[in-house]
Amino acid sequence: MYLNKIFNFKRIVYVYLVLSAIYLLCSYKTLQDYSGKGISIFCTLFFYIGITFWALYRTNLQKMPMRYYAIGFLAGILSISTFLPISTISLLIGSLVAISCLCSVSLLKNQNDISVRKKDMRTDIVILIIFIIILVFILGGYTKLIRFTEFTFIEKCIIVLRALAAGVSEEIMFRMVLYLLLMGNKYTAKFPILIYFIMIVPFTMSHFLDAVAMGELFSKIPDIFYIGMISVILLETLKKRGLLTAIAIHSLIDFFAFI
Repeated sequence: MYLNKIFNFKRIVYVYLVLSAIYLLCSYKTLQDYSGKGISIFCTLFFYIGITFWALYRTNLQKMPMRYYAIGFLAGILSISTFLPISTISLLIGSLVAISCLCSVSLLKNQNDISVRKKDMRTDIVILIIFIIILVFILGGYTKLIRFTEFTFIEKCIIVLRALAAGVSEEIMFRMVLYLLLMGNKYTAKFPILIYFIMIVPFTMSHFLDAVAMGELFSKIPDIFYIGMISVILLETLKKRGLLTAIAIHSLIDFFAFI
């Protein structure tokens, strides 16, 4: 049974997105508890709301099987751990990811550029092993692994959950959904360079808006280049190897970053 046979699900989601935007505007000061001056998380959440609104507009929910809702729900649950302990903000992120993931499953059927996973799993495993070697032995991740062993079980679980949540939410929102929407637009699809710019810049700068507000942009330039390079790698991974591989790599990177 489709949810739209029970009630107008799409209209309710539109109302929810509008109320979410109003909530963010009214609770900006509380966002400072999450990141510096709160600008980064504020802009990121508004970006999420905008992407979700756009994806919902492009999606026909009339013929959406229940299993697609289940996939969206699972993605939302995995994304809730972005901020622990669980709060209104983390629940908001989870709901936006769930809705956008639901829409993206429908959008995926209309194009052949990207997929959830490629059939050649051996290649994905080799890619992940290469990334682990780079992170552990070249970028000095082995020292963080030693530190990780000293944490309590609860602390280890929190780090793993946060890394997975960041990988799921950001790969769905900043990359897969946005890429599908841009490629599905007859105007932006004609300009690959513009698509790359839109795909890379928002994700990269979302990590540094608080630094910009505090006048620390120049000191963050090396980090900006690093995040930008990671963004390019993840985008190419998404296009060539699929969403799950991109999530795995992203989660690995954030796992070491959160230790």
